[in-house]
Amino acid sequence: MTRREKTHLPTMSISRTSETSNMTKISLCEKYYGRTSKTLLDQFADDTKMLGFRYLHSRYQKWFRIMWSIFLFFALTLTIYQVVERISYYLLKNPLTSKRSFENLNEITFPTIVICNKMQIKSSKVASLDPKLLNFMVSMFDEENKDEDREKIMENIKNFDNINILEIYKYSHQSIEDFIVSCQYGRKKQCIDNVNIIFTPNGICFKISPNITVLRAGPESTLSLLLNLETYDIIPGMVPEPGVILSIYDSNYTVKRLYDDGVHLEGGKLVTIPINDIRSLERHPSECSSNDNGNKIENYSKQECEWKKRSKNIEKNCNCSNLITPKKRKYFNNISDNLINSRINNISLPDCTLEKEYNCVNKINNIKDIEDEECLEDCIDIRFNTIVFGNELDLTEVSKLLPVNWEDEKEKKIKEFFKGIDLIPKERIPIIRSIQKLSDEGKEFVNKIKEILDEFKYINIINGVNTRNISYCDSVKNPNVLMTIFRDINNEERIWGSYKIYYDYVLKPNIEWLLKIFESNEKEIDYENGVLEIDLLEKSLNSPEKLFGLKSIPMKERELIINYVINLIKSTKDCYNDWKKDINKNETINFSLKCKKTFNKSLNPLKIGREISEIITTTKIVDNFFNMIKNVSIIINDVVGVNGAEIFKYKNYDIDIHKFRNNYGEDGKELGIIYELLKHRKLFQSDISQKSAEIINDIKNLIKYREEFFINNNKINNRKEILFLNNSIECFTNFSNNLQSLKKIGFLRSDWIIRLQREVTTTQSYSSGPEFDKVNLLHVKLYFTHIKRESIINVRSYNIFLLLAEIGGTIGLYVGATLLTVAETIVFLFENHVKSKNCVLKNNINIDDF
Repeated sequence: MTRREKTHLPTMSISRTSETSNMTKISLCEKYYGRTSKTLLDQFADDTKMLGFRYLHSRYQKWFRIMWSIFLFFALTLTIYQVVERISYYLLKNPLTSKRSFENLNEITFPTIVICNKMQIKSSKVASLDPKLLNFMVSMFDEENKDEDREKIMENIKNFDNINILEIYKYSHQSIEDFIVSCQYGRKKQCIDNVNIIFTPNGICFKISPNITVLRAGPESTLSLLLNLETYDIIPGMVPEPGVILSIYDSNYTVKRLYDDGVHLEGGKLVTIPINDIRSLERHPSECSSNDNGNKIENYSKQECEWKKRSKNIEKNCNCSNLITPKKRKYFNNISDNLINSRINNISLPDCTLEKEYNCVNKINNIKDIEDEECLEDCIDIRFNTIVFGNELDLTEVSKLLPVNWEDEKEKKIKEFFKGIDLIPKERIPIIRSIQKLSDEGKEFVNKIKEILDEFKYINIINGVNTRNISYCDSVKNPNVLMTIFRDINNEERIWGSYKIYYDYVLKPNIEWLLKIFESNEKEIDYENGVLEIDLLEKSLNSPEKLFGLKSIPMKERELIINYVINLIKSTKDCYNDWKKDINKNETINFSLKCKKTFNKSLNPLKIGREISEIITTTKIVDNFFNMIKNVSIIINDVVGVNGAEIFKYKNYDIDIHKFRNNYGEDGKELGIIYELLKHRKLFQSDISQKSAEIINDIKNLIKYREEFFINNNKINNRKEILFLNNSIECFTNFSNNLQSLKKIGFLRSDWIIRLQREVTTTQSYSSGPEFDKVNLLHVKLYFTHIKRESIINVRSYNIFLLLAEIGGTIGLYVGATLLTVAETIVFLFENHVKSKNCVLKNNINIDDF
């Protein structure tokens, strides 16, 4: 063998064995390189170091090879999935992570406060400029408009195309002096000079920048704001929920960042807003407003971006420049007398007319989603963590903050307000509509209860009636019907009055001791007293015609009662004798229970007779029922009478605010009538219905008990009086159902009187008295409880070393095994490729050289 052969000849014993044993002719390449007829997979299985891949060799059975193929495929797939999942987690799903830090600050600049009054246009101002415009705007914002009303609005709205809406808006909003009555920091420092007007997506707002450094947290560093909301001067329907929107911003924010929504606050409140801490978020440049170099864009604001896009969308669809647009910001920011007559430059499109503002702009503003691409987030976002506490306004505390001429200012404001309200149709004034709604609910109740009470025509007449000539339901309307029927039954049967006397004064005293015996749980009791009472009761039956009560009962009914008493005596004695014969004292209690059951069963007919007597001879429930009806009738007549309450007579919004305020104020003459009616509210809601149910129950029990008492007389309830009572049950049921329907009426709800008092307070606020302050003023206090800050910075969540460590630590076994297999496969394929290439080259070599 040559040196060349020693160098390149593989040491594969299988090839040499095959050559010597089979004695087949082999090719030059097989002889030189040791090639055999083995498949590529078999060679790979022989050469690989991986245990699992060796089982793919053809020497193993087919099912075994398939099983290992599936297992190896699953392992390889899992490896690929784990690698892809780890990489996608860091590179795609969570490319950023947050770093948090907390610090206590020694000092901090007081934040900027922005307050926007939802009432952007005062009705009194519009009335002084154009009364017809005010009247039309009131009809525009009526939510109850019907289709024909909307068509009429669309026809009339074109008459106002020549009106400059921008000038109306500019002239009609509140000034700083109107809105902010007092601005004070700490105890003495005034901050009214730090208030400026800014223009935002919410309209004209007021920015308060105290420019004060807070050195110590606590109430002593409180910013106190007293605001005059003037809720009475709102154009009806234009503002669904009167109030203000208060927002807190970092003092370093530019005006363009002051556009976020805040918290809604209402008038008549003392609102305390403690600032607990500050949360600062710094986003990664890839997630916020930054240029291609990764630098932050100066003066960028996401809110302004969205505002601009929405305005562009309006301009595109409406072909005009709407009223609330960023292009008109300079016109309102820091507005002063010098800017009143200024013009807006750089606006190529014409201003939207009132028609376009109503038909086009409002529709687009109601669309929440913007079709254009989303605006980027702000790179730095600072939020103040606050809690809002609300209480009733303290007029004593507020009085210290009011200016000296405040009463005169209120007089002027109210005078201007009534000039405008006189031009508004009464059906569109919110307070008038609220009062009319209260009146409608009250009238609904009064009319319904009167309709029910009108059927009680004979409520005050006491006389007998002929049951043959009346309907069954007259038993509900006429108090004489049931009394007559019960009296007729009692007179014809002549048993119940006397039986009641016999039961109460003869029978009952003799059975009370027996009841006491049978209810006892003691094993040894002196039963002789009970036996003595039974003996006395038995002896009394020897002369029943002499017994008190029993002697007045007719013979036939008397015998029935005597039989019931004899049965009671006999069953009780028999049980007692069995008891006495008992030797086993442990069974005493069992005998006691048995005798008690026997005693009650025998006594039951006698008790039933007593119940029948009670129903027929007494009319207490019926009397109570009709007495309640009488009381209700008197109260309702007082309410709707000549001297009744006017609130139950209001029609078509014809309501005098001043008169309403006087009648239903704290000392109002008609307020007592309302309280008297509501004081008896329980009568309508439950008491009368309960008495009606008791009457129904008595009638049912009367019919049932008579059948049980006269056990051998099946025709006892065929009397015409009993049939009448049975049919009257349905009438009482229907009457109760009608009363129950009153519960659904708003007047009987507990909040009706509260709503009335609220409307009275509102009408009282239309004066210069303290009620004006109670409704229209809002006192806001802001202070720091802690001077601390939480900083959150978004950074890349990975680097190359972290990614490799994650992959290696999580799926190292899979990756290591797979990489080893891949490396072996590459080496194997490379060697096979080299062998094939060399084989072709050696075909031209003389075989003798080998």
